[in-house]
Amino acid sequence: MSSSDRAVSTYLGAYSGFVTAELGAKYVAVELDETSTEEYGAFSAVNEIKEVKNSQLKLDANLEEEGKAADAKAVGEAVGSLKEDIGEIENVGFDVYKSKNIFNPTGVIENSWLLQDGTIQTPSPYGDSTTVYSDVIEDGHKLFMTYQNGKTRSIFRVSRYVFENSNGEVIGSGDSTLMNGIDIPDDAVKIKILFNTPSLKNKLQMEYDSVSDYLEYGKKILTHKQTDVCVNSTFFSPRYLYAYSGTMRYIDKMNVVASNSDDLMYIESPQNDPSRGKKDKICAIYGVTKIDVKSKITDAVLFSKEIGITKVDVTKKTNPANPVNIMMIGDSYTGNNILPCDIKNQLVNTHKFTNYHFVGNKSGTDSGVTCNHEGRAGYSVADYLKVNNKDGRGDLFPNPYYGNGKVSIKLYCDTNSIPYPDVFIIELGINDIENGLIGVGVHGTLNERIKYMVELIHSEFSNAKILLVGVVYASINNGQASYVSKNKNRMEYNKNLESIALSDNFKSFTKYCDVGALFDTVNGYGWNETDAYRGSEEKIKTIADWLHPCRAGYYMESDCIVPALLDFNIR
Repeated sequence: MSSSDRAVSTYLGAYSGFVTAELGAKYVAVELDETSTEEYGAFSAVNEIKEVKNSQLKLDANLEEEGKAADAKAVGEAVGSLKEDIGEIENVGFDVYKSKNIFNPTGVIENSWLLQDGTIQTPSPYGDSTTVYSDVIEDGHKLFMTYQNGKTRSIFRVSRYVFENSNGEVIGSGDSTLMNGIDIPDDAVKIKILFNTPSLKNKLQMEYDSVSDYLEYGKKILTHKQTDVCVNSTFFSPRYLYAYSGTMRYIDKMNVVASNSDDLMYIESPQNDPSRGKKDKICAIYGVTKIDVKSKITDAVLFSKEIGITKVDVTKKTNPANPVNIMMIGDSYTGNNILPCDIKNQLVNTHKFTNYHFVGNKSGTDSGVTCNHEGRAGYSVADYLKVNNKDGRGDLFPNPYYGNGKVSIKLYCDTNSIPYPDVFIIELGINDIENGLIGVGVHGTLNERIKYMVELIHSEFSNAKILLVGVVYASINNGQASYVSKNKNRMEYNKNLESIALSDNFKSFTKYCDVGALFDTVNGYGWNETDAYRGSEEKIKTIADWLHPCRAGYYMESDCIVPALLDFNIR
């Protein structure tokens, strides 16, 4: 055997099946059972060294042919490359010049223009602000164009897209400001897309709606991962919700997640029929145990939380044996009288629980019901806790509970001849949020202020129950471009309220009442009608007040607050 023939591939031990020769081996030694008369592969049952022929072993160096043995080196390179791809996917960093099967460098044509017939005109008649991207695609899928963070918005500035078959013929085209779920024709093998924003060059990714069909080696599984869709998203679903038994209430997707990518999500629960499709809201039926927010593209669960919906049956509740004094401390939501008056109306007039009494130094009448309360327009949690009226927002919002050098609600009651409360409803926080007092102010952060208020009340009224009422969410149609950021702050606040109420120090006497999840942000605010355009007969609705609910919105809140109060089971 010459020195050039010394590369030998060997295998020791009993074996049945393919024997894979190492790359470069010229011979393979095969020792077979002498009693066997069978033939194995390309070798007869003899004890000798045979020269290996590629045609005999049928090695597949390209990893493309069925039934042939895989080339070991090619397999190693494939696995290594696959690991690289997985790493890139996890990092969510897609680069148009590096990532496979997005838009490769050879398919990027700068300063070019895409014509309707699929041809590309260079240079572009509209200057170097235009770029055509061209790439091979798989047919039978839907196509999505997204930024790295998962947004699908008109910012992509797609002017035109063209699909071509294997003969280069145009079999589909269109003009669009975004590509979100475009159907790819069955025979399409190539796509050309015109953009007029060159800064998108390193930010684009192409996605397909079927991961299972996208497994061929060398192709990335480009799909929304939790890490990119959920970037800068805030999720909060309350652990408990309260409503009347027999009522139909709904949980909107946008009332549990605040995100710029909310159009790529849907909401689902095990108790709602998934066959009805990907919904933006679910019915809050009795027995709902979990809420899932999922990706519309992959159906992956992005956010999830267990939930309990308490449907209070009023017929099983009784009028307290002794008078129960309720003090509602709040801002304009309380001060406008609709909310406290309706709570009293439901308890006393509708349900005949006449031993509930509302106390406070403020009084108002709505719909024939007069109710005492402690609602003051514009007030924040900080205003009710400050010991110096020069602090915070100054004398415009003096603390009514400050006296004799301290903050004391009991002293306030004594001074104003108010019966001591047995139940406190705390409806506050929206003015802290909207006036930038979340992270700063009297007694630190907003979360710390609420805890301090609960501790203060409990120190003076140790037997009293405290109901912490959350805030409702802003409408997408509220005329405020920052509705997502507003709702992120509101969700964080509601999340903190629930955390306080469920904490070991407070849970025996404190309850969190969520009014946001069941709030209808479309019909819970007032609207004005204006002409769609000068001289137009068509009318468009514009929101009248983005901060305060309309009457129906306040009723949505009271329909949560009253069941929560009754669930205290005060006798």
